Amino acid sequence: MIEIKDLSKVYISKGEEVKALDHVSLHIENGEFIVIRGASGSGKTTLLLMIGAMLKPSSGKLLFDEQDIYNLSATERNQFRASKVGFVFQMFHLLPYLTLLENVNVMSLGQKNAEAEKMLVDLGLGDRMHHKPNALSAGEKQRAAVARALINHPKIILADEPTGNLDPENAEEVLKSFVQFHKNGGTVIVVTHGKEADKYADRIISLKNGKIVI
Repeated sequence: MIEIKDLSKVYISKGEEVKALDHVSLHIENGEFIVIRGASGSGKTTLLLMIGAMLKPSSGKLLFDEQDIYNLSATERNQFRASKVGFVFQMFHLLPYLTLLENVNVMSLGQKNAEAEKMLVDLGLGDRMHHKPNALSAGEKQRAAVARALINHPKIILADEPTGNLDPENAEEVLKSFVQFHKNGGTVIVVTHGKEADKYADRIISLKNGKIVI
């Protein structure tokens, strides 16, 4: 499904090259649950953003279903993300002036109000869907972010430290939603410095200084 070939990302900082990713190669099968783990600055978020067609590499290729996504135009990459990728971030990124239901629907490719309502109910937010984010706990916000990521039935969920702001109980609820998506055939990639998701992973990949380590 995803073929990463000799991928690098280089930034210039104070006149010096900084390698966020250093010649990374990786194959991810359709339907895998992958944990990418590493300390802050290891390159794991950079890799996740590249997989999600949000950050162009300095060199190398990234194939998604045999298509090089960085050979697509910006418009085509936007369409790719909207139809095939669901993102979940540590800081939720919910729009503060919209209700939970509106936050989920704003990301949909069509009117999916009934489906969004069911998704929020299934995630334990049935009585909160008409509340705005500032009235919710961190766990509720993250579950709403999961619903938003799932609304377009993506092929893959990309999650960047999705449990970083959550207590253990809420973290487990979020991970269980990923597990259900995985059981239904979806691919999950969780980037984290912790070990909460390890028990659900098919594979754990460690990054250090922009490189995969064994």
